[in-house]
Parts: sequence; structure tokens; C-alpha cells
Amino acid sequence: MATVITFDGITLPNPAPIRYTQTADTFEITIEGFDTSRTTIDALIAKASRSAKSTLLSGKVKVQTLGTKGDLVIGSDTYTNCVIMDDVKVGEVPGTGASPKWRYTIKFLQETIS
Repeated sequence: MATVITFDGITLPNPAPIRYTQTADTFEITIEGFDTSRTTIDALIAKASRSAKSTLLSGKVKVQTLGTKGDLVIGSDTYTNCVIMDDVKVGEVPGTGASPKWRYTIKFLQETIS
């Protein structure tokens, strides 16, 4: 059974295995998957914006974004105060014909400092 992943109430379709990195100040995760409709992907794009993270002189990480902050739920784990970093990358899978499949890549970041 595949792991169910949601962001701010939107279920991500057909996710692939997850890649993540974690430091003392941040948790980053990249999720890739496929979809037969752009509806879900477009809803996620609407929640994204240009985001940036920078390291302050104190060594803490500051996140700047205008996108939606929400809960990223992966199975039974919830990561609060997450944002979609930069853009949702999306492209048509070649050779899928009149009903194209779409490949998407989304990078989330959770700021874990106060």
C-alpha cells in the first residue's frame, strides 16, 4: 500500500519514493510523482511562490515566502509550518498520447527554528 501524502488538504497523486535532507534548523523534502490530470498539480502550483532561505549571522535559517504555509502529512507523520520552495516542476511524460501523464516535482521546506 502506497504512503498517502497531503499538503494543506490536497492529496498528492502517485508519489514516488521520498528523498529528504534534515539539518539542525530545517527539514527539506522533495516529492516526485505522476498524475493523469493537471487539476491537483495546478492546485499545488497555486499554493507555491518564489521562496528563499538564508542563513543569518547567528547561524539560524530564515525562510521568506509568499506561498501558503500548511501541514505536510506523510502517512502518520505531520510536519507543520511547511512551504513549497520555488516552483512546482511539471512536465508531460513522452509517449502517453491523447491522455497525457504528468510528472511533477515539489520541494517542501519546514522551518524548525523559532
